[in-house]
Amino acid sequence: MKIAPPAPNEEERLALLHALDLLDTPPEPVFDLITRMTAEAIGVPMVLVSLIDQHRQWFKSRVGWEISETPREHAFCAHCILGGEILQVPDALQDERFFDSPLVTGAPGVRFYAGAPLRSTQGFALGSLCVLDSVPRELSARQLALLQHAAQLVNHEIARREATVLVRETSEFSLEAGRDSEARFRAVFEGAAMGIALVAPDGRLVEANQALARIVGHSTDALAGMYLQDLSTPADRPAELALRHELAAGLRSLYSLETRYLAQHGATAWVNLTVAARHGNDGKVRYFIAIVENIDERKQAQAALQALQQTLEQQVEQRTHELRRAHEQLQTITDQLPAMIGYFDEGLRYRFANDAYRAALGKAPREVIGLTLAETFGPDKAADIARHAERAGRERKRVSFEIPLTYPDGSLHYGEVTLIPDITENRLAGFHSIVHDITERRLREQASELEARRDPLTDLPNRRAVRERLPEAMALTDRHGGVLDVFFLDLDGFKEVNDTLGHECGDLLLQEVARRLAALLPQADLIARLSGDEFVAIVHDDAAHAQAEIIAQRILAGIAEPIPLRGQAVRVRASVGVSLYRAGTGTSATNVLRMADMMMYEAKRAGKNQYRVHSEDS
Repeated sequence: MKIAPPAPNEEERLALLHALDLLDTPPEPVFDLITRMTAEAIGVPMVLVSLIDQHRQWFKSRVGWEISETPREHAFCAHCILGGEILQVPDALQDERFFDSPLVTGAPGVRFYAGAPLRSTQGFALGSLCVLDSVPRELSARQLALLQHAAQLVNHEIARREATVLVRETSEFSLEAGRDSEARFRAVFEGAAMGIALVAPDGRLVEANQALARIVGHSTDALAGMYLQDLSTPADRPAELALRHELAAGLRSLYSLETRYLAQHGATAWVNLTVAARHGNDGKVRYFIAIVENIDERKQAQAALQALQQTLEQQVEQRTHELRRAHEQLQTITDQLPAMIGYFDEGLRYRFANDAYRAALGKAPREVIGLTLAETFGPDKAADIARHAERAGRERKRVSFEIPLTYPDGSLHYGEVTLIPDITENRLAGFHSIVHDITERRLREQASELEARRDPLTDLPNRRAVRERLPEAMALTDRHGGVLDVFFLDLDGFKEVNDTLGHECGDLLLQEVARRLAALLPQADLIARLSGDEFVAIVHDDAAHAQAEIIAQRILAGIAEPIPLRGQAVRVRASVGVSLYRAGTGTSATNVLRMADMMMYEAKRAGKNQYRVHSEDS
């Protein structure tokens, strides 16, 4: 089929589309009412509110249409948004732009299309309201007028949301004009325990909440008009200003730093300052949002500990003979600290270790003395430490790095290592080593990363996880041989459950389906929820169609079992598409998933509660 070129002002159009928060959102009655009314008024089986994203078209509302999105190159609407009037295609098989489109030659078998562009108040075509049929036809003048009127209703709703976005970005960086639509934000702004401020591009505070006023000891009225950098002590201002310049230039998405704020009567208070920027379509900063957390008490405690650690480092850095003379006292001090304190000579052999080594290695400090790094940590980890030690000795300055540590109980920890070269009489004598346990911080970072790949409703991996894991599974299949089965599952009858029992029951049903899939496929490499009622499973096996079909039958039978919801047994079915990837085939992960999707729609077209299998050699 003929691929439509990008729309005029494509970058600005996409920026506005994403700012409106319409993509990948649940169905909404305001749009669904329009599509149902359009279907009844014009007498067509399929009506869509289609939004054209960078690489796909996504359907905000749909009648008579099962899939939630298609590639942009398949979209009739990608052509529709290029014109100013309704695009009508009486017979797609006779149109050179669409005759070989998968939407025409495959499911859902589109033959007729008419779409009215959906435009923002700035004139950007964001998508279309379109009507479709599986038989050739042509709309009358009255029907075209009805379609145009319905599109205007959608445009009105888009304009309302666009206005909300604009209010946030204008009015001299104040939320005053948007108080009604921003009531929830206002409640958070005023009631937050942390300080919040809206900041103009030049750093001027436009508005601050009561929490920030309490931190700095000024009224909110007094804060308005002050500059964000003026809240910091003079010594801390350059660092904060440098980060804000990087943020304004688009070099970072936000920044956080610990800094000291000036309070009343010359006092200072430590705060954690986090600043994000809101950019306009022209790339310029509209305003900053600053979040200020009072960490003064925590910093005081850290300062006391840091002072102790600095004293310790000064002691540890003494010459070897001084270390031996003070060994007993030093051992007593260091044994009380939650860090691994050690010293090894230029031959990388330990001469000192504190009691923290006992938990990390399962050995008393005296058992570590005399061991090399390789004997202590193993050859691989020792080589990594030695590499950093070589640099510290060559540059004659301390170096820091991180290493993983497996404790004797099997638990994985992460250590932040600081090596300090011991230079005696202009000669490298050894290295002072301090290892802080940063496991808790690393686990928080890993949990945050995992959360980005997790569906919050079902606790299954999400679409992003599928896009990352499927190529890995295919590469593993290429290395070890065999077959990779990719199952694409869509529930039959889920919409009826939502419509009759409500979305809460619909959520419970999706959670039960997720549990059943996990129980049905314990051997699966991955079970994920893509979106809505669509699930994907990836399974390695050494067979071909037969094994995949057995698994597909097991899925169908397991899903078909009654599900108790609100005191009644609810039944849903499933349509399953299977794509088989054989080692060395060379096809892309996108194509494998797309074929599984297409097989699922073939199963739906064949009557639902079925499966269809695609193989590269079938």
